[in-house]
Amino acid sequence: LGIFVYVLFRFDKWQYSMAAVIALFHDALLVIASYPIAAAFGLKYEMDQIFVAAVLSIIGFSMNDTVVIYDRIREYLRNDPKLTFAQVVNPALNSTFSRTMITFTTIFLVVVVLYIFGGETLRSFSFAMIIGIIFGTYSSLFIATPIILDTYGKKEERERKAAGENITELPGSAPKLSTTTV
Repeated sequence: LGIFVYVLFRFDKWQYSMAAVIALFHDALLVIASYPIAAAFGLKYEMDQIFVAAVLSIIGFSMNDTVVIYDRIREYLRNDPKLTFAQVVNPALNSTFSRTMITFTTIFLVVVVLYIFGGETLRSFSFAMIIGIIFGTYSSLFIATPIILDTYGKKEERERKAAGENITELPGSAPKLSTTTV
């Protein structure tokens, strides 16, 4: 609920909040599900306080990635209000992709080193973080953003058509926007 309210105030659209919360549930559920799957392969990790700390860290990581993408979408919409939501999503994802991958790689490598060289307690934490970082990065790019596109983007498209605006998009007509990274 707190995350929903934060994103709602930050972006002024409930669709952003809903998409972020769905992506975060996705991340948390997959990390939780990874423990019994790991146990089936002989890796027995406990779901204790360290596990809760790992899940909260993953939620923070995923939320940060999602907010960066949302912020870029909002920036592109402000820079050219004539563009539709659908027209700015792909360039926004492209411009944040390298930043997202660098962040993912850096954290992933650190957590893998912790997993390999850490003790049993750190191994449990690192396992949850490895799974969570993979799915958190995936959900920011491929779950949260498409949900916004399906909810807010379609709503905006209907409103513009009702207002009589011509918003037909030709293949390859994506706008030329700045691709600077954060």
